[in-house]
Amino acid sequence: AENRDTTVLGVADLMTESVETVPPTLRAEEAAAMMTTFGIGHLPVVDGGDYVGIISSTDITAEFA
Repeated sequence: AENRDTTVLGVADLMTESVETVPPTLRAEEAAAMMTTFGIGHLPVVDGGDYVGIISSTDITAEFA
């Protein structure tokens, strides 16, 4: 949003359109590896095409700390 008026920008102007997703059955270790590979901190969890939640690197770190 550099040099753009953020008071008129909508979410659609800033969002990531091509998003990596994971199924709820994916192991946490695999999700962590995906986050590292893609340089991201969150993955939407999708089951049968339906959004069911989001997993973050913080969620994974907290579980194993």
